[in-house]
Amino acid sequence: MKKKISNFSIIGCGKVSGNTNIKSNPFDINYSRNFKNTFKPLACIDKNVSKANDLKKKYKFKYSSNNLKDISNLNSDIIIISSNTNNHYNILLKISKFSKIPKLVICEKPFTNDFYKAKKILKIYKQKKIQLIINYHRRWDSNIFFIKELIKKKKLGELRFGHVNYFRGVLNNSSHFIDLLFQFFHKVTIYEKGYQRRKIRRKKNIFFTLEANKKPIFFSHFKSLDKLNFEMRLFFSKGVIETFNSGINWQLTLHDNSNKKYNNFKIIKFEKTYHTIRENFLKFVLNYKKNKTIIKNYNRIDLNIHSILRNL
Repeated sequence: MKKKISNFSIIGCGKVSGNTNIKSNPFDINYSRNFKNTFKPLACIDKNVSKANDLKKKYKFKYSSNNLKDISNLNSDIIIISSNTNNHYNILLKISKFSKIPKLVICEKPFTNDFYKAKKILKIYKQKKIQLIINYHRRWDSNIFFIKELIKKKKLGELRFGHVNYFRGVLNNSSHFIDLLFQFFHKVTIYEKGYQRRKIRRKKNIFFTLEANKKPIFFSHFKSLDKLNFEMRLFFSKGVIETFNSGINWQLTLHDNSNKKYNNFKIIKFEKTYHTIRENFLKFVLNYKKNKTIIKNYNRIDLNIHSILRNL
């Protein structure tokens, strides 16, 4: 009988790893805090060894180092990559060459900054039989599960159009919403009509239009770092789904046809379910073997996201 996953190691000991003195928002990612009660903290690696030592002390990791080679011979069941996006590819590649490869690798999104690098990593990990999860954390949100069912069962009618506001860079921020579009509609492409071709041609900050269910989804970029500019609205024939407050709050507006004389609306505000993200993700990781088909589908989406971003 194969041994179940029992420990985890972290590469990149910044805020996402849990290495911060700031009281974290429950919505924020903190791998050490979320995993320590289920798996044993094994090793933490950062090129700044003081960061690695701080994380080791705070969460009682067994080892800390500034050299990735130091964990190549350890039996890390899970390796979490929470470093800068630019370093993801080299780290993922080196992990695949470890003498003792992990059962599961969890990488912060996006897992590389290049389509061809992403494609190469997925191919290698398939050959090595390493399961790779890219952590777009809304994939584990109970509200998203509910919305997916509403759309699947046509409770909202037909999609008409959508609008997304994002700030900072297109790779790290708009990718959250591109992933959500894949969750909701399965197939997403670059829109080939209208003003899409007159988009602002700057890789980090661009306006662009995607297509889902043959309908346009407009993406607008804001220079402001105000998280209120991080939102999505999807307009359907029977209602509107929208998220605001940096994607934490979701709201459904339904057309109420009970009174034909007036256009009435029913507004449903969803409960904040960011606590379910941690719980659902942990369950998913614990049952990663049963979830291999889902992981494979997510990897397909991961590559499709990179394909879209490459062609903008």
